Amino acid sequence: MQLITVQVVWNDGTPVANAEVQVAYAGITLTNSTDEEGVAQFWVRTDTTVTVVAGYAGSRTTLTIPPPVPTTLVVELQKPQPPYYLYALAAIAVAVPVGFVVHTWHKRRKLRKALARQ
Repeated sequence: MQLITVQVVWNDGTPVANAEVQVAYAGITLTNSTDEEGVAQFWVRTDTTVTVVAGYAGSRTTLTIPPPVPTTLVVELQKPQPPYYLYALAAIAVAVPVGFVVHTWHKRRKLRKALARQ
């Protein structure tokens, strides 16, 4: 038996805290969560193939490692992207107030010109 350390990181290199990590070997499956540094540790047999599955927020990566199993593994997850409709909502949230300000400014300008003519 050997202690292995699994570090889960996003594709930009930042650690993933609270990711679920499963390690399976010889019919045994172990589960652990990563700490704030993205690290989880397991005792495994190193003379058999080990499968590591790490996941968080809909992103999942599976590694199959033949013997000898290294003592440190880094698992990279793809960072989930926000849905595209959120970008549209953000654009609307900015455009509507700006449009209102421009519209109000034009109305006041017309009113000032009309008052200046009188």
